Amino acid sequence: MATTQQTAGDRNPTRALIESNVAFVNTLVEAGYKAQTRTLNMARVFVEGAGRQQQNASRLVERLVDPSLPWYAPERYNAYMKAMVENQNEVLRIGREFIDEMNAAAAETRQTAETLTSHVNDARQVQQALFGEGFNAVRHFATDGRVRPTTN
Repeated sequence: MATTQQTAGDRNPTRALIESNVAFVNTLVEAGYKAQTRTLNMARVFVEGAGRQQQNASRLVERLVDPSLPWYAPERYNAYMKAMVENQNEVLRIGREFIDEMNAAAAETRQTAETLTSHVNDARQVQQALFGEGFNAVRHFATDGRVRPTTN
């Protein structure tokens, strides 16, 4: 049973060059989609965090303007301190999530760079094969006076 994959030496160099360039462009497009998704994830982190802080502020205001409590009531101070602590925790949570997203983005960027380097290396090898074929064709033309078709 024959395999469907071919090595660079088994296929036409022109086709191999086109395939490596297409793979390069596909990698760039995929990296763009990943970056867009990552950006949307970071925006989601900020929006969700802002929503939670808004809820905390709303609870604080409800507690501070409660007419059943005197202005000097310790419950007002406790509500204020609780809101401060919750907001500090929320800032820390948002920071951790943001750092996690940035680390994931860095890992994806490294993977994309490695993939692009691989495609560039493939294209370089194919270009060298094409140049070699071109030089062979010129040499054969100079000796025979006619162009020989390539074997691939």
